[in-house]
Amino acid sequence: MEPDHTDPYYRSHRRQLVWQILLPVILLTVVLAIVFFLVTTGGEKRVRLVADVALLLLLLPLLFLALGGMIALILAVVAVARLMRWLPPRCVQVHKYVVGGQTVLQRLANRSVQPVFWIHQMSATLQQIADTFLLRGKR
Repeated sequence: MEPDHTDPYYRSHRRQLVWQILLPVILLTVVLAIVFFLVTTGGEKRVRLVADVALLLLLLPLLFLALGGMIALILAVVAVARLMRWLPPRCVQVHKYVVGGQTVLQRLANRSVQPVFWIHQMSATLQQIADTFLLRGKR
């Protein structure tokens, strides 16, 4: 399907394509070609200078990224340091609560099994009495 070349939206799109994409790419290519030509014909010192500048321009984005990573690392270290100041007193409090809760639970567990132990104890006592009387009668 062929686009309608008389459509105002299509023409607007074509105009934007030329001005916003094609023209900047073509101009940048021409400028870089001229700079390349001037650098290569300028002698060894000029080539060295331009190479150094180009290297710096290539390294700048990496330096900013590294700076961002370094800032994130510093913030993480500060956060951990603050957490280590805040955490130990809270851990002592939590330990006290855990030990107190453990003591209460141990008491409750001991009380809950006392009737079972009493029943087993009475059963063993009655069994011993019964065995004593039954063995006595058989002798």
